[in-house]
Amino acid sequence: MGWWEKYNQSTAWWVRALVLAGVVGVSYTFFTPFCDVMFNCGCQVLWEEAGRMCNVHNAGGPHCPFCATGAWGKMIPRGSVWLTQVAVVLAPLNVSWKSRVLLGLMAFVGVAMLVGSIFLMATGYPMFLGTGS
Repeated sequence: MGWWEKYNQSTAWWVRALVLAGVVGVSYTFFTPFCDVMFNCGCQVLWEEAGRMCNVHNAGGPHCPFCATGAWGKMIPRGSVWLTQVAVVLAPLNVSWKSRVLLGLMAFVGVAMLVGSIFLMATGYPMFLGTGS
């Protein structure tokens, strides 16, 4: 293997690493507003104080399924999204970096909704994706 093949091979890993950093950064930044999209709970983007307006801080319920379940509600949804993003972005597939970005962002939305629906059923929260009371 010549120096050019080695260079191209190492560049592919750098590109994957940059794509992974980008999609994880997007999911980290926009997880709380996506929580609000799913549960209509009041969570906001990080620069607007994130979960400060979440309904978990209200005296009466219902309370956001992620915020109301403490550390598990923080670790499981985000960890599931990030692990899936790692898997799809670093997968040994012969796809472009643009496809990896798309797969990583789709993983964010899909896994967050799946985990959100599981938390919804486990907590009996009355709203999901704009439906409910």
